[in-house]
Amino acid sequence: MNLVLFKKFMKEDISKQDSFEWYMFLEICSIYLKQHKIKNPVVVELGKKDSQKRTWEQLFGAHYTGDIMETPAPLRQTILKKELGRKSINILFINGNHHYEVVKEDFKMFAPLCNGIIALHGIETFRYKKREVAEVWRFWDDLRLGRIRGAEEYRNYLTLSIHKRRPKGCQRGIGVMFKK
Repeated sequence: MNLVLFKKFMKEDISKQDSFEWYMFLEICSIYLKQHKIKNPVVVELGKKDSQKRTWEQLFGAHYTGDIMETPAPLRQTILKKELGRKSINILFINGNHHYEVVKEDFKMFAPLCNGIIALHGIETFRYKKREVAEVWRFWDDLRLGRIRGAEEYRNYLTLSIHKRRPKGCQRGIGVMFKK
């Protein structure tokens, strides 16, 4: 990964991400893509439209698709399938509505279209304050627990949590899942 370009993006605050967490996640993506010899990966971000577009395109030469969360989920899936054609998603970044049921729906709907990395943003947000507006942490815990308990739908995943503890302010974190 181009560290100079990454630092430039962070200085310009393009990504709106915690620099340590984001750097670690992008490095993991870089290693994964190199190991699997994937050039010009297909990256789909569910959430803020085009918020990471420049990062993915310039750092990885990615074919990037941003998503507008206001579109009903089934329609988003139809639109995305049409845009992808026969391609699979290499990296799916879920960073939209942080309500438990919405994250769960996004995961169930779009994870099957991904053959590589699935990431959830905000896996630590409000974990200890227990606010229903942000329960990605709860869904992340359910995923990991299901995998540990041997649930059939999660048997082909490996998980990794990236989280930098902050003494003040909102905790974030990125949960990363790799399809085997």
